[in-house]
Amino acid sequence: MLKTMNFIEMKIDCSFANHGFSGEIQQTLGVMKSYEFNNSNKKCEFISKEATEISNAKSIISYETEIPKDKIEILDNIITAISNKELAKSRQYFSKKGFRDFNALIGYGNAEILPEKIKLKILKIGKLSVVRSIPLKFDFRSSNEEFTEKVNFVFDENNKVDGVTFSLSDTAIKDIMSKDYGTDEEKALIINFVEQYKTAYCLKDIDFINDVFSDDALIIVGRVVKRKPDDYTDKLFQQLGDDLIEYVTLKKSEYISRLQKQFAGKEFINIHFSDNKIERVMSDEKKVFGMQIGQYYYSSDYRDKGYLFLMFDLKNPDEPKIMVRSWQPKKAKDGSIIGVSNFQFD
Repeated sequence: MLKTMNFIEMKIDCSFANHGFSGEIQQTLGVMKSYEFNNSNKKCEFISKEATEISNAKSIISYETEIPKDKIEILDNIITAISNKELAKSRQYFSKKGFRDFNALIGYGNAEILPEKIKLKILKIGKLSVVRSIPLKFDFRSSNEEFTEKVNFVFDENNKVDGVTFSLSDTAIKDIMSKDYGTDEEKALIINFVEQYKTAYCLKDIDFINDVFSDDALIIVGRVVKRKPDDYTDKLFQQLGDDLIEYVTLKKSEYISRLQKQFAGKEFINIHFSDNKIERVMSDEKKVFGMQIGQYYYSSDYRDKGYLFLMFDLKNPDEPKIMVRSWQPKKAKDGSIIGVSNFQFD
């Protein structure tokens, strides 16, 4: 084809259920060989076509047999309310907190039910039942962005929806459940906690973030800098090839203040996790865990990819507490990430 074509223009427009900002397109283009042409008289365009809309969302959503019929009926009514943009008609199925969360999430980006065949699953966490994962499309018109997320509905013991969260990917959940560091109940607690954490940042829920961090939490933020020998005297650095990672320790109040300023200037925030590793920090009587996880952060004016470490206490599932949070833009020269081994415990 190269002998007969002078120019190729590729237009790539893709959207997929688990979101695609993990580098697939960049990786694809990175391995393609490029050619130069002297003129552009010929052009070949590859343009994606939108999927045909399916009007009845309930017809494409099915349920696992383990999900009770009363919950199926509630979810069908909520799905209809979303499809018809009549959220008030579903108010009776929510607790006060749950309906507040529901409104915030649906208002996150003009949410619509995605026409995708899917079977909803249920996850038991103590007295709670989490029905997962309804696919929604979010449209941010000011930023000319749209993407999809799967959403969970958390039922309390009174069969009211008491929370709504963004789902982790199926791959991340299987990874968390397959590791040998705790019981299935503890693993379910971790999944629910990480999904709450992700949702709070996406919805810019500063109240949840303020509550979830312990007052004396250790918060570390890293950034890549060029070598500056004078800075060695009063700052912590880690060697990274020709560059360095500079680590800054923040108090909780400083971190929250910084987040509030960041949240105010963004139309949306989206976060995706991958490649997690979890360790139990304390003995079996305690529920303190350390989690290293790859994070892709994408917002209306900024994006980055790095590595997050969280140490958290789930002894009281209703009031989880983060004791340590660190973020670094790259792995260390030896491939390591800040984790449990970097801290000492009594």
